Amino acid sequence: MRIFHVTSSASAVAIIKRGIFYPASDHPLNNDNGLNCFRYRSGYQMRQNFVGEGARLILEWSGPVVITHPDVSPPLPTDVLHDQYPWRCFIRGGTKFQFLRVLGIHFAKGEIDSVLDFPSWHQFLPAALKNALARRVRLRFLHSLRNKYRNNSLFLVVIG
Repeated sequence: MRIFHVTSSASAVAIIKRGIFYPASDHPLNNDNGLNCFRYRSGYQMRQNFVGEGARLILEWSGPVVITHPDVSPPLPTDVLHDQYPWRCFIRGGTKFQFLRVLGIHFAKGEIDSVLDFPSWHQFLPAALKNALARRVRLRFLHSLRNKYRNNSLFLVVIG
């Protein structure tokens, strides 16, 4: 099942580079400590607040899926995707790596530059040369990032 996780550009890059997702909370009574996500299905309420925005990690979940009511008492099981449609889905912390695979990353317009290191002299170049260099830096970065998950099937661990 294809899902996506909304996060900041810097966090998305760090998750791909490490192969590990660290939830905001690891308290055992926090039922939804883990990776919040959405299925590719219409009707989700995307009006909620996110800790970070700017990128979407495109993921594939190959494990079991359970419909979970928001008021279920802790602890919820790990190694399953909890579907709370139309609000969200989540994968609890402590989930093993064999179920969650990275398929891609989509940056919001202009967000990729926030994670790139341009040379300090870049700002003094004429516009055409500056744009050409920026394009080259972006493409190199995307290519190196994609090599981490396209050629090697990067599976993520959700720490709990």
